[in-house]
Amino acid sequence: LSEGMAVLNHALSASDRIDDYLQAQGRAAMGYLAIFSGDHPRAEMEANAALEIFEKSGKEDGIDNCYRILGIAAFGRRDFEAAVKFHDKSIELSRRRGDEWGLAFSLTNRGNVEMSFPEAERLYEESRKIRLGRSDHWGLVWSDFRLGILRVWQARLDDAVELFRGAKAEAEVIGYGQGRVLATLGLAEAACLAADYATGRSCFEDSLEMAGELNDGRVVQFSKMGLAQIALDEGDVAECRALIPEIRFGIGDVDPFLWTLIG
Repeated sequence: LSEGMAVLNHALSASDRIDDYLQAQGRAAMGYLAIFSGDHPRAEMEANAALEIFEKSGKEDGIDNCYRILGIAAFGRRDFEAAVKFHDKSIELSRRRGDEWGLAFSLTNRGNVEMSFPEAERLYEESRKIRLGRSDHWGLVWSDFRLGILRVWQARLDDAVELFRGAKAEAEVIGYGQGRVLATLGLAEAACLAADYATGRSCFEDSLEMAGELNDGRVVQFSKMGLAQIALDEGDVAECRALIPEIRFGIGDVDPFLWTLIG
Protein backbone atom coordinates (compact mmCIF):
# COMPACT_ATOMS: atom_id res chain seq x y z
CA LEU A 1 0.00 0.00 0.00
CA SER A 2 2.69 2.50 0.99
CA GLU A 3 4.62 1.91 -2.24
CA GLY A 4 1.50 2.26 -4.37
CA MET A 5 0.49 5.48 -2.65
CA ALA A 6 3.99 6.90 -3.06
CA VAL A 7 3.97 6.16 -6.80
CA LEU A 8 0.52 7.72 -7.25
CA ASN A 9 1.42 10.74 -5.14
CA HIS A 10 4.40 11.34 -7.39
CA ALA A 11 2.30 10.99 -10.53
CA LEU A 12 -0.44 13.28 -9.22
CA SER A 13 2.12 15.91 -8.28
CA ALA A 14 2.71 16.29 -12.01
CA SER A 15 -1.02 16.68 -12.70
CA ASP A 16 -0.41 19.84 -14.70
CA ARG A 17 1.32 17.66 -17.29
CA ILE A 18 -1.36 14.97 -17.66
CA ASP A 19 -4.87 15.28 -19.06
CA ASP A 20 -7.92 15.59 -16.84
CA TYR A 21 -9.17 12.05 -17.46
CA LEU A 22 -5.89 10.44 -16.38
CA GLN A 23 -5.75 12.75 -13.38
CA ALA A 24 -9.26 11.67 -12.38
CA GLN A 25 -8.37 8.00 -12.81
CA GLY A 26 -5.30 8.49 -10.65
CA ARG A 27 -7.28 10.24 -7.93
CA ALA A 28 -9.89 7.47 -7.92
CA ALA A 29 -7.12 4.87 -7.59
CA MET A 30 -5.65 6.89 -4.72
CA GLY A 31 -9.10 6.88 -3.13
CA TYR A 32 -9.12 3.08 -3.03
CA LEU A 33 -5.58 2.93 -1.63
CA ALA A 34 -6.53 5.48 1.02
CA ILE A 35 -9.51 3.30 2.01
CA PHE A 36 -7.32 0.26 2.46
CA SER A 37 -4.86 2.28 4.51
CA GLY A 38 -7.73 3.45 6.74
CA ASP A 39 -7.53 7.12 5.67
CA HIS A 40 -11.19 7.73 4.86
CA PRO A 41 -11.02 11.55 4.73
CA ARG A 42 -8.25 11.27 2.12
CA ALA A 43 -10.33 8.76 0.18
CA GLU A 44 -13.28 11.15 0.12
CA MET A 45 -11.10 14.08 -0.91
CA GLU A 46 -9.63 12.14 -3.85
CA ALA A 47 -12.99 10.68 -4.90
CA ASN A 48 -14.70 14.07 -4.85
CA ALA A 49 -11.89 15.60 -6.92
CA ALA A 50 -12.18 12.76 -9.44
CA LEU A 51 -15.99 12.96 -9.45
CA GLU A 52 -15.91 16.62 -10.38
CA ILE A 53 -13.76 15.85 -13.43
CA PHE A 54 -15.82 12.84 -14.49
CA GLU A 55 -19.09 14.76 -14.18
CA LYS A 56 -17.78 17.58 -16.37
CA SER A 57 -16.75 15.11 -19.06
CA GLY A 58 -19.85 12.90 -18.72
CA LYS A 59 -17.80 9.75 -17.97
CA GLU A 60 -20.43 7.59 -16.32
CA ASP A 61 -18.02 4.72 -15.56
CA GLY A 62 -15.84 7.12 -13.62
CA ILE A 63 -18.83 8.67 -11.84
CA ASP A 64 -20.03 5.21 -10.84
CA ASN A 65 -16.60 4.30 -9.49
CA CYS A 66 -16.45 7.48 -7.41
CA TYR A 67 -19.85 6.72 -5.89
CA ARG A 68 -18.45 3.36 -4.76
CA ILE A 69 -15.38 4.96 -3.18
CA LEU A 70 -17.49 7.58 -1.40
CA GLY A 71 -19.86 4.90 -0.12
CA ILE A 72 -17.06 2.76 1.27
CA ALA A 73 -15.37 5.77 2.83
CA ALA A 74 -18.64 6.89 4.44
CA PHE A 75 -19.05 3.41 5.89
CA GLY A 76 -15.52 3.69 7.28
CA ARG A 77 -16.54 6.91 9.05
CA ARG A 78 -19.71 5.20 10.37
CA ASP A 79 -21.88 7.58 8.33
CA PHE A 80 -24.29 4.86 7.28
CA GLU A 81 -26.88 7.20 5.78
CA ALA A 82 -24.31 8.64 3.36
CA ALA A 83 -22.99 5.15 2.59
CA VAL A 84 -26.47 3.92 1.66
CA LYS A 85 -27.05 6.98 -0.55
CA PHE A 86 -23.83 6.52 -2.54
CA HIS A 87 -24.17 2.75 -2.91
CA ASP A 88 -27.78 3.07 -4.09
CA LYS A 89 -26.70 5.65 -6.68
CA SER A 90 -23.96 3.30 -7.87
CA ILE A 91 -26.33 0.32 -8.09
CA GLU A 92 -28.81 2.36 -10.15
CA LEU A 93 -26.10 3.63 -12.49
CA SER A 94 -24.44 0.20 -12.88
CA ARG A 95 -27.78 -1.44 -13.77
CA ARG A 96 -28.55 1.25 -16.32
CA ARG A 97 -25.11 0.94 -17.89
CA GLY A 98 -25.25 -2.88 -17.96
CA ASP A 99 -22.03 -3.09 -15.95
CA GLU A 100 -22.26 -6.49 -14.26
CA TRP A 101 -18.87 -6.27 -12.54
CA GLY A 102 -19.66 -2.86 -11.08
CA LEU A 103 -23.18 -3.92 -10.12
CA ALA A 104 -21.91 -6.95 -8.20
CA PHE A 105 -19.34 -4.79 -6.42
CA SER A 106 -21.94 -2.21 -5.42
CA LEU A 107 -24.51 -4.81 -4.33
CA THR A 108 -21.96 -6.24 -1.91
CA ASN A 109 -21.07 -2.77 -0.65
CA ARG A 110 -24.76 -2.00 -0.14
CA GLY A 111 -25.24 -5.24 1.75
CA ASN A 112 -22.48 -4.19 4.13
CA VAL A 113 -24.57 -1.27 5.41
CA GLU A 114 -27.97 -2.98 5.35
CA MET A 115 -29.47 -3.42 8.82
CA SER A 116 -32.01 -6.06 7.78
CA PHE A 117 -30.48 -9.55 7.64
CA PRO A 118 -32.91 -10.83 4.94
CA GLU A 119 -32.26 -7.79 2.74
CA ALA A 120 -28.50 -8.01 3.25
CA GLU A 121 -28.65 -11.68 2.30
CA ARG A 122 -30.63 -10.84 -0.86
CA LEU A 123 -28.04 -8.24 -1.87
CA TYR A 124 -25.10 -10.57 -1.22
CA GLU A 125 -26.75 -13.46 -3.04
CA GLU A 126 -27.51 -11.35 -6.12
CA SER A 127 -23.90 -10.17 -6.16
CA ARG A 128 -22.62 -13.72 -5.72
CA LYS A 129 -24.82 -15.04 -8.56
CA ILE A 130 -23.39 -12.43 -10.94
CA ARG A 131 -19.84 -13.25 -9.90
CA LEU A 132 -20.34 -17.00 -10.26
CA GLY A 133 -21.61 -16.42 -13.78
CA ARG A 134 -18.52 -14.39 -14.61
CA SER A 135 -16.05 -16.75 -12.85
CA ASP A 136 -14.93 -13.67 -10.94
CA HIS A 137 -12.55 -15.14 -8.34
CA TRP A 138 -11.76 -11.75 -6.79
CA GLY A 139 -15.42 -10.88 -6.47
CA LEU A 140 -16.32 -14.29 -5.06
CA VAL A 141 -13.76 -13.79 -2.30
CA TRP A 142 -15.74 -10.77 -1.14
CA SER A 143 -19.19 -12.28 -1.67
CA ASP A 144 -18.30 -15.41 0.30
CA PHE A 145 -16.54 -13.40 2.99
CA ARG A 146 -19.46 -11.03 3.50
CA LEU A 147 -22.00 -13.86 3.49
CA GLY A 148 -19.77 -15.59 6.02
CA ILE A 149 -19.91 -12.55 8.29
CA LEU A 150 -23.69 -12.53 7.98
CA ARG A 151 -23.81 -16.22 8.96
CA VAL A 152 -21.67 -15.44 12.01
CA TRP A 153 -24.15 -12.77 13.08
CA GLN A 154 -26.96 -15.29 12.54
CA ALA A 155 -25.07 -17.84 14.71
CA ARG A 156 -24.88 -20.20 11.70
CA LEU A 157 -21.24 -20.97 12.35
CA ASP A 158 -20.92 -24.13 10.22
CA ASP A 159 -22.25 -22.23 7.20
CA ALA A 160 -19.90 -19.34 8.00
CA VAL A 161 -16.88 -21.65 8.10
CA GLU A 162 -17.82 -23.16 4.72
CA LEU A 163 -18.09 -19.68 3.18
CA PHE A 164 -14.81 -18.47 4.69
CA ARG A 165 -13.07 -21.58 3.38
CA GLY A 166 -14.55 -20.88 -0.05
CA ALA A 167 -13.33 -17.28 0.09
CA LYS A 168 -9.85 -18.44 1.04
CA ALA A 169 -9.78 -20.99 -1.80
CA GLU A 170 -10.86 -18.36 -4.33
CA ALA A 171 -8.18 -15.99 -3.05
CA GLU A 172 -5.51 -18.67 -3.37
CA VAL A 173 -6.49 -19.31 -7.00
CA ILE A 174 -5.49 -15.76 -7.93
CA GLY A 175 -2.84 -15.14 -5.28
CA TYR A 176 -4.96 -12.48 -3.57
CA GLY A 177 -3.20 -11.88 -0.27
CA GLN A 178 -5.77 -9.60 1.30
CA GLY A 179 -8.54 -12.07 0.51
CA ARG A 180 -6.59 -14.91 2.14
CA VAL A 181 -6.00 -12.95 5.30
CA LEU A 182 -9.61 -11.74 5.59
CA ALA A 183 -10.93 -15.27 5.15
CA THR A 184 -8.46 -16.51 7.75
CA LEU A 185 -9.63 -13.85 10.20
CA GLY A 186 -13.20 -14.96 9.53
CA LEU A 187 -12.28 -18.57 10.29
CA ALA A 188 -10.57 -17.43 13.48
CA GLU A 189 -13.63 -15.52 14.65
CA ALA A 190 -16.02 -18.38 13.85
CA ALA A 191 -13.78 -20.81 15.74
CA CYS A 192 -13.63 -18.55 18.79
CA LEU A 193 -17.40 -18.13 18.86
CA ALA A 194 -17.65 -21.93 18.84
CA ALA A 195 -15.15 -22.00 21.76
CA ASP A 196 -12.65 -23.84 19.53
CA TYR A 197 -9.74 -21.77 20.79
CA ALA A 198 -7.05 -24.05 19.37
CA THR A 199 -8.32 -23.43 15.82
CA GLY A 200 -8.90 -19.77 16.56
CA ARG A 201 -5.35 -19.34 17.84
CA SER A 202 -3.92 -21.17 14.83
CA CYS A 203 -5.89 -18.97 12.42
CA PHE A 204 -4.89 -15.74 14.17
CA GLU A 205 -1.25 -16.86 14.12
CA ASP A 206 -1.59 -17.57 10.39
CA SER A 207 -3.13 -14.15 9.78
CA LEU A 208 -0.32 -12.55 11.76
CA GLU A 209 2.24 -14.24 9.51
CA MET A 210 0.32 -13.24 6.37
CA ALA A 211 0.14 -9.66 7.61
CA GLY A 212 3.92 -9.59 7.83
CA GLU A 213 4.16 -10.77 4.23
CA LEU A 214 1.68 -8.08 3.15
CA ASN A 215 3.26 -5.38 5.31
CA ASP A 216 -0.23 -4.71 6.68
CA GLY A 217 0.02 -3.25 10.16
CA ARG A 218 -3.75 -3.19 10.63
CA VAL A 219 -4.03 -6.95 10.26
CA VAL A 220 -1.06 -7.40 12.60
CA GLN A 221 -2.92 -5.40 15.23
CA PHE A 222 -6.22 -7.15 14.66
CA SER A 223 -4.57 -10.58 14.90
CA LYS A 224 -2.95 -9.60 18.18
CA MET A 225 -6.33 -8.42 19.46
CA GLY A 226 -7.73 -11.86 18.65
CA LEU A 227 -4.87 -13.67 20.34
CA ALA A 228 -5.24 -11.45 23.40
CA GLN A 229 -8.96 -12.22 23.59
CA ILE A 230 -8.29 -15.96 23.32
CA ALA A 231 -5.70 -15.73 26.10
CA LEU A 232 -8.22 -13.90 28.28
CA ASP A 233 -10.99 -16.41 27.52
CA GLU A 234 -8.64 -19.26 28.41
CA GLY A 235 -7.66 -17.56 31.65
CA ASP A 236 -4.10 -16.76 30.62
CA VAL A 237 -4.04 -13.22 31.97
CA ALA A 238 -0.26 -12.98 31.69
CA GLU A 239 -0.30 -13.63 27.92
CA CYS A 240 -3.18 -11.21 27.46
CA ARG A 241 -1.35 -8.48 29.35
CA ALA A 242 1.80 -9.14 27.32
CA LEU A 243 -0.09 -8.57 24.09
CA ILE A 244 -2.08 -5.52 25.16
CA PRO A 245 0.83 -3.01 24.96
CA GLU A 246 1.36 -4.11 21.34
CA ILE A 247 -2.22 -3.26 20.38
CA ARG A 248 -2.22 0.33 19.21
CA PHE A 249 -5.81 1.03 18.17
CA GLY A 250 -9.37 0.67 19.34
CA ILE A 251 -12.37 -0.71 17.51
CA GLY A 252 -13.18 2.69 16.03
CA ASP A 253 -9.85 2.75 14.20
CA VAL A 254 -10.08 -0.69 12.64
CA ASP A 255 -10.56 -0.86 8.88
CA PRO A 256 -14.26 -1.25 7.94
CA PHE A 257 -13.57 -4.56 6.23
CA LEU A 258 -12.17 -5.89 9.59
CA TRP A 259 -14.09 -4.24 12.41
CA THR A 260 -17.26 -6.22 11.58
CA LEU A 261 -15.44 -9.35 12.71
CA ILE A 262 -15.12 -8.18 16.30
CA GLY A 263 -17.60 -9.97 18.51
